[in-house]
Amino acid sequence: MLQVLAEILPNIKVCNIYITSSYGERCEKVDLCKAECILEFEDGTTMIISLPRGTYLVPQEVTDINQDGDTLFVRASLDETCSLISTLSAELGGNIGNLHASEPLHDMMVGKCVSCYCKKCHSAFLKDVTFRRVLPLPSVDWDHSSEGWFCHVHGEESKNLKPASLAPNHDECFYSEFFFLLNCSALNSMNIYYDDDENDFKCSNCRDSLGEKGSSTIKLWTHSVKWIHSDDETVLFSRSVETILHSLFENIDKDSFGVNCRLVLSTDNPKLYLFMVTMNTNQKLHLSESHSDDELLEDGDVSQGKKARTGNDTNVKLRKRYAIKLLYQIKEGDDDESGSWQDDVNVHILPCSSSFFTDVRSLLESSSMYLPPAMRTFQNMKVGYVMKSKQNGQLNSIIY
Repeated sequence: MLQVLAEILPNIKVCNIYITSSYGERCEKVDLCKAECILEFEDGTTMIISLPRGTYLVPQEVTDINQDGDTLFVRASLDETCSLISTLSAELGGNIGNLHASEPLHDMMVGKCVSCYCKKCHSAFLKDVTFRRVLPLPSVDWDHSSEGWFCHVHGEESKNLKPASLAPNHDECFYSEFFFLLNCSALNSMNIYYDDDENDFKCSNCRDSLGEKGSSTIKLWTHSVKWIHSDDETVLFSRSVETILHSLFENIDKDSFGVNCRLVLSTDNPKLYLFMVTMNTNQKLHLSESHSDDELLEDGDVSQGKKARTGNDTNVKLRKRYAIKLLYQIKEGDDDESGSWQDDVNVHILPCSSSFFTDVRSLLESSSMYLPPAMRTFQNMKVGYVMKSKQNGQLNSIIY
């Protein structure tokens, strides 16, 4: 299997190319053209890697070559003009979701007959409801954070001081990046499956986790559901795990004051932490189709990313993507390290559902296939990517 990854680093005018293959042949020569990297192997075969339009190399300027087993690393110099354009386009590509933001969720859902579907199997579990109000919650973890607003002086008065208005009425829907909050009466209209001794409920068809019930409210996980207009079946809301992560990092980045974004997802039962620190929030990547994952590579020019073999030549055309490159670490239970995260003002700890935690963990672990094995860890942390799509969804107005 052949995999090619090119990382574009315009700030230092460098293009790092990683080639992983099972050919088992040594590379004898590397030639660089304006938009191609040509590799010649000892068995006489040639590999031609074509970069997408807009990325140009300095011909013949190879600054480093290293081959270790099935992995070949080539470092090339970026053309100075290309480096400047790549920097500007990365900023534009990183914010493209905001530039093409859809109309607010409030305008799309209020007063409309809507239905909620399971994203995994596309089964409707809440049909033909109409909301009088659809509003964003103050933050992802408002209820958890509000516990710190009161001190022991308030005593029993703390419960009375917490505003009850953030619990929706039967015709209201509130939302955050992680969940939609509905009145518990909505359970009576839902076609769902749940165990009586558990708060979590699932899709009655595929058993995928949809949310959890509380004493007076229920939460629907934003990564598990989609809202559809009942009349014309227009999709009003559907967000991927990647898109939710983009929004979280983007909002945290606004307040990071030059410090790399540090986001921790946490779950209870069992207590797990997923610590993430960004290395580059607008990493420009070029990928071969052999990396192909339909969900990750759904955007871009479909004519690119293909490879073909003619005679002794292997032609690889790469496709362009933007990503968040990060380091991550998973810990179970509390210890001194997780305690230091709690005390660090630059670390944002967000409690999330077990299903979201699992999906993010799987996403990051599978993204390591983009890198050679030796490059998948840095010190005691793992390296991962979160691919950016062309549209980041509709929850752009939430304040953190």
